[in-house]
Amino acid sequence: MNYPLDPLIELMTRGQGLTEIGYADPVRLALGINPQSWRRYRRDGVTFWQADRLACAAGYHPSLVWGPMFWDPATVACTMCDETFVVAPCHSGEGGHLYCSTVCRSRAARARRRVAA
Repeated sequence: MNYPLDPLIELMTRGQGLTEIGYADPVRLALGINPQSWRRYRRDGVTFWQADRLACAAGYHPSLVWGPMFWDPATVACTMCDETFVVAPCHSGEGGHLYCSTVCRSRAARARRRVAA
């Protein structure tokens, strides 16, 4: 899940008196973001960890910038038994939690070893 950059821009322009003036955007400069990344963040949003880093760099807690959206848990399905379970947003993306328990993770590891043998 990506977070839109607009709430951070709005908070910084209102709270710190910065204004957007196109290419030489003071918000971008204050956060130390290069122009290519800035365009990508504006277009695609930022990940959980990028949102955390950018909000802190601006002097705000991420939940102040993005509200409850920042902490809403995600529901995912276990890749071993298909049981659904809840994880924090930072763990629900690619490379996040795949198994609902250590039992399922162990079963998957045993299955992988059997296939490899």
